[in-house]
Amino acid sequence: MKRFIARQPIFDWQQNIFAYQLLFRDSLDNYFGGSDLDDASSNVIANSFLLFSIEEMTDNTRACLKVTHNTIKGGYITALPPQAVVIDILQPLIPDPELTEACRKLKAVGYTLALDDFVFDTSIEPLLKSIDIVKVDALNTSIADCQDYADILASRGIKLQAMKVESYESFHQLQNIGFDYFQGYFFSKPTVLSRKDIPANKLKYLQILKQVNVQEIDYEELANTIQGEMSVAYKLLKLINSAAFGLPKPVHSIKQALALIGAQELRKWASLISLTGMASDKPDELVINSLARGKSCELLAPHVGMISRAPDLFLMGLFSMLDGIIDRPLKDVLDDIPFEEDLKEALLGKPGHARKVLDLVLAQEMGLWRVLSYIADSLRLQENTLQDIHIEAIQWAEQTFKNE
Repeated sequence: MKRFIARQPIFDWQQNIFAYQLLFRDSLDNYFGGSDLDDASSNVIANSFLLFSIEEMTDNTRACLKVTHNTIKGGYITALPPQAVVIDILQPLIPDPELTEACRKLKAVGYTLALDDFVFDTSIEPLLKSIDIVKVDALNTSIADCQDYADILASRGIKLQAMKVESYESFHQLQNIGFDYFQGYFFSKPTVLSRKDIPANKLKYLQILKQVNVQEIDYEELANTIQGEMSVAYKLLKLINSAAFGLPKPVHSIKQALALIGAQELRKWASLISLTGMASDKPDELVINSLARGKSCELLAPHVGMISRAPDLFLMGLFSMLDGIIDRPLKDVLDDIPFEEDLKEALLGKPGHARKVLDLVLAQEMGLWRVLSYIADSLRLQENTLQDIHIEAIQWAEQTFKNE
């Protein structure tokens, strides 16, 4: 039986990765619609370290795993290494003595315990002695209540994690209150929605993006631009002189290197280099996610009747988080880049075949199993294909980022 996995990063207050929330399913139809939560919770433990390489899925941080009370009481947690996981205790919270004692024992041997969807109640006081992190729904909890939680819990050494952080403004506000960890999609949105100047180095990368995404590349103009950005020039010459090209003699000319790569691969390579350059002051996960989306879209191309446009689909996925990298609305950024019109429309949410591919990738990434199942059926895609592509894309993205 095929197992499915989705992951969402959890950041610390400095926007470094603290852990990844991992979600598992047996199939695209298994989305907890009245299913046995205890059984599902046990499967999470089994799947985490037996079927998947957790080190790869979490980039050697931690796996945050949702478990039920019965799973904790049953002692199944001890099958997991304490240093590699955060145990996320699901609601509804019924802090009976048996659960409290089970959590105390887990805490004593080094496990990190978190309470999901936290709402303070005096009945959970005994349990809080074993809790390291409480998770608060930032979307449905007032800032005043968040401040109260911070005041109550921080003095006890309990860290606070905000879930459903949807904007930079929310992140910044909760950060100032004293929250330690953050989960949501704030990192993939612009810091500000108003147009603002782009720093000079990002402007240079954006200029390269413009020049490689025209129908007929002006190699002389592009060479002049690249020569003005030493890091890109170095990487280009390093690439063309690598064993992969097997050239009989070294290439020292930027213009010659560009011509030898070929237009299609050049667009892909230059876009990748520009993206990582523009995101140098952003969380690493922003770039890794962009790379994984691009690779997923590219790998899906032959399965959705778009094999000839695989490089274009790669760029569509790669550019899907460009707003968070440039700190400007995606529409404004795309207006500055002569990108394929149907892919530009797909990035802006207009329905179409390309948009359906992107929605499929986003649904897999977020663990939106119902949406994923619906789109996969409409495209006549096999579940195994989707999962294999998702895992391959994540592994490729992390390796590519490290190499970059």
